[in-house]
Amino acid sequence: MGCCIWKGGKCNKRSGNSCPRVEDPTPSTTALCDNEDTCCYFRCDMLSLDDDGQIGQIGNCGKDCTVAVLPDYRGIKFDELYLVTSGYYTGEQYYGYDTGPMDIQGTNKNMLDRCKDACFGAPREDPTAIFLLDIKKSNDFAKKKSCEWLSSKPAAAKKRICVKRNLSTRGLSPAGVVCPVTCAPYL
Repeated sequence: MGCCIWKGGKCNKRSGNSCPRVEDPTPSTTALCDNEDTCCYFRCDMLSLDDDGQIGQIGNCGKDCTVAVLPDYRGIKFDELYLVTSGYYTGEQYYGYDTGPMDIQGTNKNMLDRCKDACFGAPREDPTAIFLLDIKKSNDFAKKKSCEWLSSKPAAAKKRICVKRNLSTRGLSPAGVVCPVTCAPYL
């Protein structure tokens, strides 16, 4: 029994068995950052927010392990990264937001706040998302519309559709659920 010893991308087998090579995750390699003084340095889909308000990096695998971790927008990988209120942990070391290997730029150095705002902040909506507007009684036809269509309507129509048309059937949800930003002033 035994696993591969990987050298130069090739498996040197032991005892005839082989184990799969652990690969880096394949989504695009780095995060995007428009303004390094205000952005979250990490991809939102690679972060998780726990019930205590701490943000953890998806793929954390222990000290000195970055094999399942995507890099930040600069291409730097952090092992075992956790963002907390007053600082962050990486490689089992604690750092304040104004110190350490992350080298946070800008006046607001609190990466927890930045990432919470960017990744877990206010609700967002897809303008092409479809909601159930109405059901015709004569032929049981489901009338569907998009959030973009709803956002172009006058305030009175938005309010009526967001509040009074609380329909849900056939896998379609009401406007208040599908279009949370457009319906927010009326809910």
